[in-house]
Amino acid sequence: MQRFSQYILLLLGLLSLSFSIAAFAEQTTTLTLRDAILLAVRSNPNVQASQLNLVLQKFNTHVQEWQFMPHYSFQASASTGKTWMPNQPTTSTYNYSVQPGVSITTPIGTVASLTAMNSNAGSHYNPGLSLQVSQPLMRGFGKAVVEAALQDARDSEVISHLTIEGTLRNTVSEVINAYLDVISAKERIKISEEAVKRAEESVQQTRLFIKAGRKAGNELVTVSANVASVKSTLANDKNNYVQARYNLLSAIGIDPNTAIELEALDLP
Repeated sequence: MQRFSQYILLLLGLLSLSFSIAAFAEQTTTLTLRDAILLAVRSNPNVQASQLNLVLQKFNTHVQEWQFMPHYSFQASASTGKTWMPNQPTTSTYNYSVQPGVSITTPIGTVASLTAMNSNAGSHYNPGLSLQVSQPLMRGFGKAVVEAALQDARDSEVISHLTIEGTLRNTVSEVINAYLDVISAKERIKISEEAVKRAEESVQQTRLFIKAGRKAGNELVTVSANVASVKSTLANDKNNYVQARYNLLSAIGIDPNTAIELEALDLP
C-alpha cells in the first residue's frame, strides 16, 4: 500500500511538471528588431567563420613579424669522468660548456648571428665569441622580396576585417528585411480581413436591394464572387505571413514553432 501511494505521488508530480512546462511553452515572447539583429549576429555561421578566419590571419601576421625579431638561444652541457688504474690514485675530470646566442634577420635579408662560447675543461677555461653575418646578393635580396610574406599576411588580415564588416552588414540587412516582411505580411492580413468583412456586408446589402426590387438578381453572383476572391487573398496573405515568420526565425537561429510576437515599428 505504501509503495502504491509513492507511485501515485510520483505520477502526480510528473503531471504537474508537464503542465507547468506546457504552460511555459505557450507563453508568448516579444521580439524586437534589435533582439533579432543581435541573435542573428551571434548565431550566424558566416559571421563565426569570418571571425575565425580573422583570428587565423592575425596569428599568421604575428608569425611573419616574429621572423624579423631577435631570436635567442641557450645551450649548456656538462660531463664528469673518473679514471682508475691499479696502484694509482683515482683522478676525476669535470667539463662544462655554456653557449648563449642571439640572431636577427633584417628586412633586406641580412642574417646576423652572435654566439658566446664558455667552456671549462678541468682547470682550463676557454671563452670565445663568434659573429656570423650573411647577406644574399642575388636570390632573396631586397626588402620587397624579404618582406613579401609579411606584407601578404598583413593584407590578408585587412581583408579579413573587411570581410567581417561585409558579413555583418549583409546579416543585419537580411534580418531587417525579414523582420519588415513579417510586419508587412501581418498588416496585409488585417487589410484582407477588413476586405472580407466589407465584401460580406456588400452581399447582405445586395440581397436586401434585390428583395426590395432595386437591383437585379444576377448582381448577387458578382458580389458573391468578390467574397470568394478576397477570401482567397486572405488565405494567401496568411500563408505569406507564416513563410515570412519562418524565414525570420530561421535567420536568427530560433525554432520556427516558438511562440514569438514581433514588436511593432514606428516608421516615419
